[in-house]
Amino acid sequence: MEKMIKFYDTSSLLIAGESIFGKDKFAVSSITFKELERIKTSANKDAEIGSIHASMDALTGPIS
Repeated sequence: MEKMIKFYDTSSLLIAGESIFGKDKFAVSSITFKELERIKTSANKDAEIGSIHASMDALTGPIS
């Protein structure tokens, strides 16, 4: 029996936060990836979004 790969959009990743990291593999679309990069580099993010910055680095890599 094959294991299902979970697919997350931007909203579901932001809601789940760090809880999805370190578990099963998952997939995101290129659009989600771009939205995460835009959020990560935005100066206008709120405290809650800013708090998951480290988790996003785990997915997208640190900002150079």
